[in-house]
Amino acid sequence: MYKCPAGKNTIGCGHNCDANPLPSKMQSFLDKNGYITNESIDELLEMDIKSAETDARKLFAKFDTYPVNRQAAIVDLLFNMGMTTFSKFVHAIDAIRHGDWKMAAMELQNSDWYKKVGKRGPKIVQLILGEIEPAK
Repeated sequence: MYKCPAGKNTIGCGHNCDANPLPSKMQSFLDKNGYITNESIDELLEMDIKSAETDARKLFAKFDTYPVNRQAAIVDLLFNMGMTTFSKFVHAIDAIRHGDWKMAAMELQNSDWYKKVGKRGPKIVQLILGEIEPAK
């Protein structure tokens, strides 16, 4: 368990335990051993990605029609911020819904989030703009 830059209790590949407590079996293992297994980390990551994809489809009716790079950027944003925080990016969300990828990128770049996330911000903007493909 560690604190993410936002001060949230986090484990594995960025699982926010404050917003999404561990399943009871994992929590018991953590309490007893002080860590979770690699299998548990993989399981949490898969659950968190699926949750971010579900949230993306809730926010964007056309999500499944977007190119894979833009889907990856949106899922990454939702994975890292969560639906509550990402929902505050109303202008970026509106731009995405209208297919205005340049405006969406500009809105992201003009945010405090962009200033705080280091190298991840420019990479997500490049994905939004269609300039790069997501890592496999």
